[in-house]
Amino acid sequence: MIFSNQPPKLTLYAQNGCNDFVFNIPFSLFQATYQGQKLFDFAVCSDNGKAIFSEFGAKIAAGGDLSLLDMADIIVISGFVGDVPNTKLCQKLQTAHAQGKKIIGLCYGTFVLAFADILQGKTVVTHWAGERAFKEKFP
Repeated sequence: MIFSNQPPKLTLYAQNGCNDFVFNIPFSLFQATYQGQKLFDFAVCSDNGKAIFSEFGAKIAAGGDLSLLDMADIIVISGFVGDVPNTKLCQKLQTAHAQGKKIIGLCYGTFVLAFADILQGKTVVTHWAGERAFKEKFP
């Protein structure tokens, strides 16, 4: 059986200035249905629960703040903008990791997972343009 009565809760993190393409892929994919049933109980969160604006100015509504990560079965970090991620986000990811939740970092989202210090002993693939910087920051 493909579906259970309750699809897993998946939360996608939205960050101001995020790349439109990188955000919209998981945003669209994880809201898909199969034979009329939701594959995921989908939500978007931001640092403060307020809407964010993408790199090209698209307004993205958030369903809540980082506390949504506490309720998620699966967390997706679709990218990263800046030098160092929000400390509270990293703490939430560390807690989720310790609880055995699935955490996905897409493209530059892998940087956030590395900053959160949850990738030890794992093979990691990041965006090709960030490979050198990733190796330098997280040898």
